[in-house]
Amino acid sequence: MIYDWKFYYSVIGYLPWFALVLAFILFKDNHNRESLYILIPLLIANFFWMLFKIVTKGSPPDTIEFDVVFYSFIIGLSVLWLTSYKFSKLNGLLKFFLSLIIMTIILSAGILTVLSDFSKTTALMFFLFVFVAGATLFGFAWAGRLCKKQYSPKAFLLWSVLCLPVCSITAMIGYFIVGNSIMNSTFKPEDFLQVMAVGLIIGFLLYFVILPFLIISFVIPFYRKRFCDCLRLKTSQLIAEQEKVEAINV
Repeated sequence: MIYDWKFYYSVIGYLPWFALVLAFILFKDNHNRESLYILIPLLIANFFWMLFKIVTKGSPPDTIEFDVVFYSFIIGLSVLWLTSYKFSKLNGLLKFFLSLIIMTIILSAGILTVLSDFSKTTALMFFLFVFVAGATLFGFAWAGRLCKKQYSPKAFLLWSVLCLPVCSITAMIGYFIVGNSIMNSTFKPEDFLQVMAVGLIIGFLLYFVILPFLIISFVIPFYRKRFCDCLRLKTSQLIAEQEKVEAINV
């Protein structure tokens, strides 16, 4: 079998990668060695994605749109890890939409890089990304809220196992409705079970893709502070210090 190989298959989504470079350059707080740790989960995710394509024998022409979505997603997460501290003091809804906008802009840059036209298939991939990214961000916020009073890395990971699949299922139902509208397909209520199953699988896959990013946030002080500030989480040490201050005031 012969494939029509094109140069841009080898440089998929260079504009999103450029956004990551800018996140390091434009923000002075990222001019340190600790900020480079974010490249570890990025490389891990990239390795497993390449391994997945090898196992499934996916070829570049067939997987290019999925490549755009995947790379835009992990690069978008990396950019958020590097920049979200700038809007950590905003209210939750604004943080959610601003984060979603940043990730969507990165996806749009990837689409402009590798796709010559905006077809219905491209629209489907675009909305798939938006719904998955939205589910991820909402899952973060939900997990953070559930363990806000007694935050610990273990508690956040456990709540994330619940929140991400639930948010993913909800997102896939929304995506299914939008997708049917785009493709002018017949709406079948019985398809909801299959959609929910797909959403559940994507939710658990999201968890394992995001896990290296979370681990970085737990073990690297530079990212731990940003992570806790953005989700307004209080570490056990901070809670103990506040209790001491309150006890003194009393």
